[in-house]
Amino acid sequence: MQFLWAVLGVLLLLFVTLDIIWTTLWVDGGAGPLTNFVTSLIWKSLKKIGPTGKMLEQSGPVILIMTLLTWVTAAWLGWFLLLLFIEDPLINTIDSRPLNRLDLFYFTGTILFTFGNGDYAPSPGIMQILADLLAGYGMIILSLGISYILNVMEGVVGKRTLARDISSIGRTTEEFLTTMYDGSESYDFSSYLNSISSDINHTAIKQQAYPLLNYYHGGNADKSVAYMLPVLADSLFVLKYGLKDGHKIDDPFIKKTMTAIEDYLESMPSDFLNQEDEITPGFPDYECLDRHRLPLLSKKQFIENFRKLKSIRHDLYTVKYESFPQSDE
Repeated sequence: MQFLWAVLGVLLLLFVTLDIIWTTLWVDGGAGPLTNFVTSLIWKSLKKIGPTGKMLEQSGPVILIMTLLTWVTAAWLGWFLLLLFIEDPLINTIDSRPLNRLDLFYFTGTILFTFGNGDYAPSPGIMQILADLLAGYGMIILSLGISYILNVMEGVVGKRTLARDISSIGRTTEEFLTTMYDGSESYDFSSYLNSISSDINHTAIKQQAYPLLNYYHGGNADKSVAYMLPVLADSLFVLKYGLKDGHKIDDPFIKKTMTAIEDYLESMPSDFLNQEDEITPGFPDYECLDRHRLPLLSKKQFIENFRKLKSIRHDLYTVKYESFPQSDE
């Protein structure tokens, strides 16, 4: 029976170790299978508890903490089951009381968290070697966990900065366009797009490397990339597909920015894209843009061109409503 427990412990250790390495060190791999299961389960549970969005503001920290606890708990249990295979694994250095499995579980956790041996010492022989391996293993996964937290926090700051860079121009497509385009020319639009596309690319790469970033959501639109990217994308669509000939802005930086937005969508987990409810985003306010002297196509052609962009706009707005359900649009 002890042999079976040891085999189970080894398998559990291999699985959780693979998941930790997959999630923290494999830049293009996204989350490992265990991490992906835990994050998806917690996200769906939080949505059911607080679907209006308030609960989701805390989803990032909650999911990050629970992921780390899952790693530690699985590693702790795996090592404990493995050490059960050793006969008389511990020596009681305090008194003559015989030690039991609970003491071994305590000893395993003490070594794993690099607190020392606690009140017990490993028996001479193979147990001493396993104790050293356990201590080294604990130091490695704790270091990876701390490094992962720091990288996630850095990514969160980057996402908030990106959202603010967009919202500072305009919180809606109409406001964004009327700020950047006065009806006759755009104001250094290429320079802005070159900068913002680089930031979007950086965010997409960060989200691919650290999938838990997707579960951090700002409390308002100004801090939400998911909310502000549709504003930016629709603005670009108007400039490229909604203006009359001779006024269209077919700048290569528009293509660069749209490619960056597509990469951002590809970095999103399936929880944010595979939705049962059909999302039907509205169109930019044609009358508002027309009043601000933008040289628009006819309304019929304008709407027809936007309908051709249904696929990417659907994905953008699906992520928006999934990440920021308190949106009133």
